[in-house]
Amino acid sequence: MPTIKAFCAYTAFWDADEELIEAGQSLYSRNLSIDRQGKHFQSQQLEAIGKAAFYIYELRAQGESYTGVWALTSFADINNGRIKGCEQKCVDDCGGRTVHRGEDNPDASPVLIAYPADPQIEELIARAKLTTTPKMISLGEQENWLWTVSEPTLMEELVKAFGELGTVFLADGHNRIPGMASVPGPQPNHDELHLVGQSVYLSTLYMAENQLRSLPCHKLLKPGHPINPESILQVIEKNFEIMASPGNMPIEPDRAHRFGLYLDGRWYQLILRQHALNGASFTGRLDGNILYSHILLPTHLLPGSAQGVSHIGGAQALQELTGLLVKDCSLIAFTLYPASLNLIMSVGYTDGTLEPGTNWIEPKIPENVLICNINATMPL
Repeated sequence: MPTIKAFCAYTAFWDADEELIEAGQSLYSRNLSIDRQGKHFQSQQLEAIGKAAFYIYELRAQGESYTGVWALTSFADINNGRIKGCEQKCVDDCGGRTVHRGEDNPDASPVLIAYPADPQIEELIARAKLTTTPKMISLGEQENWLWTVSEPTLMEELVKAFGELGTVFLADGHNRIPGMASVPGPQPNHDELHLVGQSVYLSTLYMAENQLRSLPCHKLLKPGHPINPESILQVIEKNFEIMASPGNMPIEPDRAHRFGLYLDGRWYQLILRQHALNGASFTGRLDGNILYSHILLPTHLLPGSAQGVSHIGGAQALQELTGLLVKDCSLIAFTLYPASLNLIMSVGYTDGTLEPGTNWIEPKIPENVLICNINATMPL
């Protein structure tokens, strides 16, 4: 039963220039997270939507549409378990800090929360779309539609409907939340949180679970020191069968417990040996955690990585990954089979954890399209 609050939103109208998007680059690529809050953000024209309200957001791209409710959510709902997450970043990083955002420092994108499909909320969304005139922000082939919900009765019905939901799931944005464990109160200087009166709120976009998709999320790292490929393969072979890829073709796993490995200019298929799962917990059997516990940690690749592990996800993830490998064959890459959305959520609902960047859940909300102005809120 999340607690939602209305607020005043901004929209930003901007054109993606050649400096930001390379030819063929996916709109959902994390590479698009270039500093738009720096020089690019400063050049954008911000338009205030109006007084505090809720907002219906619809993303239309590639023949698909995704619709959700954009609102502020009480950070207390994370601490008290009404919102569950599963990525390790959320669980461990409890040293969060809080900054009071407003017109001078607006929030560039909400975090994504999945809720069980609810007929009452669907009906309220449909009513809002019929009774208000939307704004449309075009971003390449992507359309972003926004309906403002400011009619008091409809707003109260939305608050009531969301308050009657059970536990909901933090689907995307784990890295922007300081902690999923108990935090005694507001702590200064965390970019994604807002103080309203004595409560801390987070900019959130709620979408029904049946609209979300889990897609491949591959890993890329650059060693920070010289490596011995043969030694690395010997360590991996203790828990995996290793087969060279015919024709050195990229490996895209077709099932769980199979991985692709790019090392020293060669592609390999890795098949987990059965004994590696002996005594493993439920979360220990998931591919994202297996990668860390059975490969990255025993090979000591993580401590020597110059830039940490990069996560490349989405429908075009393999193509994007191979393009980067062509440019720099010293990189090491791992390809994974995506876990189902139900499996990912079951980890969160049972208080399990996954390693950071294990999953790629879409849709990805473009930055600087849904911008929060915390200075204006409604006392709901």
